[in-house]
Amino acid sequence: MSSSLALLEKNFLLDLEEQEIEIFTMDFISNTFKNKYSNLQSIIYSLTNSGALIRLENGKYCKKTFVNDFALGTFLLDDSAIAYWSALNYWGLTEQIPNTVFVQSLRLKKNKRIRGVYYKFVKISEKKFTGIIQIGRGNNKFRITDLEKTIIDCFDLPVYSGGYDELIKSFIITKLNTTKLLDYSLRVDNLSIMKRISFLADLFKLRGFERYKKETKERLKDKYTLFSPLRESKGNFNSEWKLLINMNLEKLMG
Repeated sequence: MSSSLALLEKNFLLDLEEQEIEIFTMDFISNTFKNKYSNLQSIIYSLTNSGALIRLENGKYCKKTFVNDFALGTFLLDDSAIAYWSALNYWGLTEQIPNTVFVQSLRLKKNKRIRGVYYKFVKISEKKFTGIIQIGRGNNKFRITDLEKTIIDCFDLPVYSGGYDELIKSFIITKLNTTKLLDYSLRVDNLSIMKRISFLADLFKLRGFERYKKETKERLKDKYTLFSPLRESKGNFNSEWKLLINMNLEKLMG
């Protein structure tokens, strides 16, 4: 029986290779090979024990040679996308390499570690689940927030952006589509984001933000917002954008 199972395991791995399958669900593999293997569960259980396959979670597996962490992250959860610091890194907006893969989703999911990689799942509201594109093909395809949505998400939840200074630097040096930036800001519906971005556009004399700043001013209220939500609430008030500037601007300009 052991010899027979070993032969089936070998054939199964060859079939995976032939069909270029590196990451899969149990349902998918059952439908794909339903007429060839009558004991798929035993085969996969044995291959998982031997280390040839990795059990990601109940009913989800990948080959041990599969190394696309982004594809794996969105495979773990439907209606999800790579976002925040991970997306910043993908778009080349930060030189820092995060040791966590950030995944935003419409559903709650417990964070988990797989082969030393930590996956952080961030639940967001449906209105914020926008600006998502698909990258790659086959096993390596994954969903990710586009350039402008990545910036908006990081201003929305800077705790997941790898540092506020780094986020500001990314915003300043990157050529952004301000029409898309405004559209995502309005969809996310966070006035604090718009105030911070408008202030930075003024401070660094960025071009193309006239409409963005106009839309922001039309929505301003008397309430002041912290410029950096990650720092303590002390500094100077900026009446134009209703912000408490709790960062050293000279250092920021430098």
